[in-house]
Amino acid sequence: MKQTLLIGIFIISTLNTFSQNNELLGTFKIVFIGETIENTKHKAVFSGITHKAEHLAKAYSIDIECLEYSPNTVYFKNQTDALSKAFFSNADAIIICPNSVENISPILDLYQESNKEIVFIENTIPDLSEALLSISSDEYKAGALMAQAMLKKLPTKGRVAILTKENPSQIYQERLNGLKDALGYKRIEKIVFTNSSYHSAIEKIQETMHADENNLIKGWIFLDDWALRGLPKFPWQAGEMPIVSMQSSPISYLSYDLNFVKTFIIHPYFQWGAISCETLINKIFNNKLPESNEFKTQPIIVNWENIHALRREWESWLN
Repeated sequence: MKQTLLIGIFIISTLNTFSQNNELLGTFKIVFIGETIENTKHKAVFSGITHKAEHLAKAYSIDIECLEYSPNTVYFKNQTDALSKAFFSNADAIIICPNSVENISPILDLYQESNKEIVFIENTIPDLSEALLSISSDEYKAGALMAQAMLKKLPTKGRVAILTKENPSQIYQERLNGLKDALGYKRIEKIVFTNSSYHSAIEKIQETMHADENNLIKGWIFLDDWALRGLPKFPWQAGEMPIVSMQSSPISYLSYDLNFVKTFIIHPYFQWGAISCETLINKIFNNKLPESNEFKTQPIIVNWENIHALRREWESWLN
């Protein structure tokens, strides 16, 4: 036990020395860890990180290395593995979107003991001591905006079905709460639960519509765009059933082009990354703390007025 403790102290001491040398050399390493390497909204976050890092490196005449350690099937098995490898690669700071499956608190505690900065995006770790910054979006408002967009399309006394995630996280629960309050309970016919996959979402929608023998469902609200990540295999024709959806992937624009969806709600994923990077460099280079350790962004309505501009943004984020 004593030997293990001494080894731990030696490792932390050694890494702190490396970190101090990096500061003297004006070289900083930031590692981003999303939920998975395939997560497109987290790719947009990483794009925001690298774009801001390039700007700050020129402004301060420093070197900023940005690496993505999001889990994949080859190099990083999960977020715990990614965090471990980032720690021993002498990262100065971590930007992470924690998943809801793993317990990463112990290794994050080690980061903080080593004076490495942590920024959370979307989700936080409640039992972890204070991080430098936690970035999230107003999910309640996102739900309310979806409801307001749907009310403009619904016939009088029309009712909707809501597609959400099985075992929903706090994010989806807040969206649903905002939606319910803005829409009103009398306008909700059914809440449908699905796995977070295209095939599961389509299957649940088809089952629900088949069971709706009295044709009470006059619209659908998707709390995420799982059902839009492929061909829109809905049991209705384009333009017949209004749909409002959250957008997490640009693949869902296909449903807009085919006239199945005309309104999305999106979060400023790119800005999440840019804000994270700037906050970290302000701390580790300028020794400047953020005014608050929480930053909440506002959701964006996507419709015919701005959809073409946002599509171009997605293209730049993912290239």
